[in-house]
Amino acid sequence: MASSTDRFNARLQQMSQVMTKLPELLAPLAVTCVQLNMDGPFKANAALTQSLKNRGAKPLFDSGETRASITYTTEPGRFTVGSPLPHTPLINNGGTLVAKKAKSLMVPSTRGLKRKAKAMGIKGLLGSLESTGWRIVWRPKAVLGVPPDGGSVQGLPLKPKQQDGKKKARRLCLLFYRLEKIDVPKREFMVLHKEQQALLLKEAKRALERA
Repeated sequence: MASSTDRFNARLQQMSQVMTKLPELLAPLAVTCVQLNMDGPFKANAALTQSLKNRGAKPLFDSGETRASITYTTEPGRFTVGSPLPHTPLINNGGTLVAKKAKSLMVPSTRGLKRKAKAMGIKGLLGSLESTGWRIVWRPKAVLGVPPDGGSVQGLPLKPKQQDGKKKARRLCLLFYRLEKIDVPKREFMVLHKEQQALLLKEAKRALERA
């Protein structure tokens, strides 16, 4: 018959084995906590941002790419939750975007142009429009386009200006805004709040009690 010392040592060994598995056990729950943090509450998006995102005024919601990218890594005695996407630190910590090589930041005027620019690149998109008869007009604060006769409208159609009491026949469309900088507000979600930490500790305690 096993002595009480043997049972105690066996119990310690079981608990030690569970301890080594705790990071892998708790990390998925921590990922879920961080993903839930993305629900806010946060200050609503600016008007231009609302017009370009799938979920409008709701911050941190667009394609779902960032939420889906949140993952974890484990090492002995610990785990780390993060995202491989390069924009994640910016939207979590806030900051200012400025153009590195170009003279200005180019922001699409509509969601449709945003999708096309993402697929083709801005130069590719403008080149494609020019190849179909568009004339591109560069202004200090915007990139405008003049569609060919009978061509479909792209971007935001601008109201024709009047000259000598008559509206100009030329149609203009706002394709891109040109901005010197974009301020991104801090929306901290990559964090474990006190109640979430308590939840993880509770799960760790349960795992040890089941050992």
